[in-house]
Amino acid sequence: MSIHAHTSAGRTPNSPVESGAGPARPDGEPAPALAFELLESKLLPPQGRGGAVSRDALIDVVESAAPIPVVSLSAGPGWGKTTLLAQWAERSPRPFAWVNVDEKDNDPIVLLTYVATALDRVARIDPGAFEALASAGASVEGTVVPRLGAALAAVDEPLVLVLDDLHLLENPQCLDAIAALARHIREGSQLALSARGAPALPLGVLRARGLELEIGPDDLRLDSAQAGHLLKAAGVDLSEAEVVELTEHTEGWSAGLYLAALSIRAGGPRAKSAAGFSGRDLLVSDYLQSELLAQLSADELRFLTRTSVLEQLSGPLCDAVLEESGSASRLESLARSNLFLVPLDRDGESYRYHHLFQELLRSELARADRDLMSRLLVRAADWCVAAGQVETAVGYAQQAGDVDRAARLIEQCVYAVYQSGRAATAERWLQWLETRGALERNAAVAVLGGLTATIWGRPAEAERRAAVAEHASYDGSLPDGSASIDSWLALLRALRCQRGLATMRADAELA
Repeated sequence: MSIHAHTSAGRTPNSPVESGAGPARPDGEPAPALAFELLESKLLPPQGRGGAVSRDALIDVVESAAPIPVVSLSAGPGWGKTTLLAQWAERSPRPFAWVNVDEKDNDPIVLLTYVATALDRVARIDPGAFEALASAGASVEGTVVPRLGAALAAVDEPLVLVLDDLHLLENPQCLDAIAALARHIREGSQLALSARGAPALPLGVLRARGLELEIGPDDLRLDSAQAGHLLKAAGVDLSEAEVVELTEHTEGWSAGLYLAALSIRAGGPRAKSAAGFSGRDLLVSDYLQSELLAQLSADELRFLTRTSVLEQLSGPLCDAVLEESGSASRLESLARSNLFLVPLDRDGESYRYHHLFQELLRSELARADRDLMSRLLVRAADWCVAAGQVETAVGYAQQAGDVDRAARLIEQCVYAVYQSGRAATAERWLQWLETRGALERNAAVAVLGGLTATIWGRPAEAERRAAVAEHASYDGSLPDGSASIDSWLALLRALRCQRGLATMRADAELA
């Protein structure tokens, strides 16, 4: 076993409380005002699905480890980390605050706003934490984290805070913030971290004191009895010997077992052909393409591969991307028959693909027609703009490699993003544009880049972007209704005050 933990003597968990997680605060009071809109799906644990393998033994381990403040699940995709956490949340008497981490959380204000909101829904926390998060320019290390940490430490009853897919965090400031919060976990509460590979968190002190419980692939591996239950639930009835052989070939990897079941159910080779499976090769591309995708009809494969470019799937969005109708009913049908389509809400309107399956589908699409992938992403961006989801559209435009489209979209929303405190997001966008030469073709984003660099106290960066802005071109209407880019340029010059107060005043009046 790779479950390792030791705890200090004398620590005992507090009495558990009934779980009351919901869309509002536990006391019925309105939720605090936030600087930006949150995605509800990021705050919801995955819904339980029929036929899932019970992980009661592991749940008993983590529940009995309540005195240990940090639980770390580290394994590759498809090993059942999220399933274990979801089953734990269903069984535990403690309330669970849940955050599904994604790439956009590489902004500490975004990440910590989700954390604060998740906590507030199960145990009302000090409003001061939200005030700090909503204050533009507030210091993450000096103000936001201390206030949120104090609020977490002051929670009256034990709870579990889950951060799923933590491997998507790369910003050191975000990782340091999570490590700091781990030190504020009160007795009886726990921080549960799930990641592909060990999370890059500075938790050395907690680990050295035996205050971190580690769960790895060896602990998550299915035995032949569990594998047989999974296969039977997926509609595949094999002999005991065949189940044992398939379990050995997949090394107990739950995603591999399910993929094999799909192949068998679709008429592919039986268990003895699964020798190519290995938990060491997480995608097992050759097998999946020849034994799973080959069993799909051309229409099914077309729908799956083309919608795999989407982070979240809904009927209207898929219709727009595919330029056809009927996607909503197709998604409902897929969700009933394929566990690799994960519902994101209780109404069956929003879904995502299992990450492993999505990677496979995207690689298949890129192999078949990379240019088509870009066109699909552009359609997704256009649909998001029409739906008022400009920030989401930015991501699709970036993935499509459509630099000018991304620049226009960033031009519309980067100032609002910065004003909401998400400086890291704004800077990441601007750097992406700058490295692709977009500032020279769009004076508006060059000015915005110069303004933010000036405010952040980065003179060399501000000088470089301001010089680009003075010579860059701009066509069209500015997002604030200004008739000419000259007013924006004057504002940048006034703020930088490079030629004395008299010139600064003249530039300010012109602006």
